[in-house]
Amino acid sequence: MKNKFFIKYLIFGIIISFFLSCQNDKKKETKEEKTDPVVMEKIKKFFKNPEKSSYQISPDGKYFSFKAPYERRMNIFIQEIGKDKEIQLTKDTARDLSGYFWANNERILYLKDTGGDENFQLYGVNIDGTNLKALTAFEGVRTRIIDVLEDFPGWMTDHKGKLRVAFVSDGVNQSILYRKTEKEKFENVITLNFKENLSPIFFDFDNGDIVYAASNLGRDKAAIIKYDLSKKKEIKEIFKHPEVDVYNLHYSRKRKVLTSISYTTWKKQRHFLDKEVENLIKRLEKELKGYEVGITGISKDETKYMVIAYSDRSRGCYYFYDKKTDKLTKIHEIAPWLNEKELSEMKPIKYKSRDGFTINGYLSLPKGKEKAKNLPVILNVHWGGKMQNDLTDGVNWLIKKGIADKNRVAIYGASYGGYATLAGLVHTPDLYACGIDYVGVSNLFTFMKTIPPYWSQYLAMLYEQVGHPQKDSLLLAAKSPALNADKIKSPLFVAQGAKDPRVNIQESDQMVKAMKKRGVVVEYMVKENEGHGFHNEENKFEFYEAMNKFLKKHMNK
Repeated sequence: MKNKFFIKYLIFGIIISFFLSCQNDKKKETKEEKTDPVVMEKIKKFFKNPEKSSYQISPDGKYFSFKAPYERRMNIFIQEIGKDKEIQLTKDTARDLSGYFWANNERILYLKDTGGDENFQLYGVNIDGTNLKALTAFEGVRTRIIDVLEDFPGWMTDHKGKLRVAFVSDGVNQSILYRKTEKEKFENVITLNFKENLSPIFFDFDNGDIVYAASNLGRDKAAIIKYDLSKKKEIKEIFKHPEVDVYNLHYSRKRKVLTSISYTTWKKQRHFLDKEVENLIKRLEKELKGYEVGITGISKDETKYMVIAYSDRSRGCYYFYDKKTDKLTKIHEIAPWLNEKELSEMKPIKYKSRDGFTINGYLSLPKGKEKAKNLPVILNVHWGGKMQNDLTDGVNWLIKKGIADKNRVAIYGASYGGYATLAGLVHTPDLYACGIDYVGVSNLFTFMKTIPPYWSQYLAMLYEQVGHPQKDSLLLAAKSPALNADKIKSPLFVAQGAKDPRVNIQESDQMVKAMKKRGVVVEYMVKENEGHGFHNEENKFEFYEAMNKFLKKHMNK
């Protein structure tokens, strides 16, 4: 498994659109008060399922595939390029399907779980809708795809689909194993601890001993390198960036050349290694000016492309590009009901944390109020590791700038962000008017006891990074919000999926119980058919409606 080194990113969402849409109305909302129909319509526009999304193209370039709603669940459809008829391949009504891909020109494979339990099973279906078959049916077991196509290298195969690289981990240390052929035994190449990273991306095109990899060995940030598995050493640095980790290297399967490297600063950036691909991307960007451009599918002969254009105010629009005719054709908008001209920009910001680091984030100001002062603020916490003080520093930066009203700041996050929400309410109880914990960890002891089986090998790493339940019990107790609920003063809204395999429901149960015991305002939403986050459309509507009411009630003061 790749070790990941995350940049600290925060998202400061100044309350816009439906959130606190009546911010000048000081009237308290009663239990009987209904959501304003106009506000509810805005909620549905923001969070309804895409009209069509996840476009891909068949290897022969004759069809494109996509996901679209069927009875409010995202299912798979295909359409012959140049024709109007759509063929529906799946009719699942319990839950949105997960990832899918073309196995060949005649068959599509896809993953689905049950109620959000993330025990994904693999299914296959022909492009005429026949021969739908479960290919794995192991109860309580997660299926993971490591190799999509024979000549599309995954973690452990070469360009011919031969298994030549393997990874072994005890949770703290990871070993990379290698063999020249499938007839030979694996031999250890290198063993690294979780702070070090050497992640093979794919083999060199001659399928020899050389791999391209992302590595932070001897560096403070990951760079793209060439590594000799036989000689067990780095032989060339391909690209590095002075500010961010770089993990993504792209290539042409047809021409067998490296094409580009992608990484993210305040937005996605590309470093080109191939003039042909550089010209293609620049040609698309010129026609789709003002949008970020991505390639979601390429035919095997690399003449037909599925393209997506998106921005901070647009969920995206798909296009079909024919390289032979140099024609770009609009296929479909993901959410045509959203008018991007009415939405707020997301602007990059920077501030210094108390320990001297530069923290990057994003700030969205209400449309038409870009110069307003003392606004209500939602701090939307993204994933990011050790950053509780960084969050506090970010809020204080907004207050000092005059952007935020110090009495109307809310904190909201999911998963780690949910933990950060609870920790913020515990450690800085006077900073936030209220908090929203979405599938967040509340007790580090119980969290580590209930992690899913496929994470159990990483317990040793958690013990080293977070703390050991016996050796560091005092530290873990101090850092567990549920055990420090007596410090919380502000109202809390908790949302949880009953089948969450990552953050067990008891994390939310015990937090809510602790809040009720103290008599602090707490609202709790549990969905029996959800896991780590809500995916079903009706549940998303209910969650964001409840969030809107909660924020309106506790921030309009």
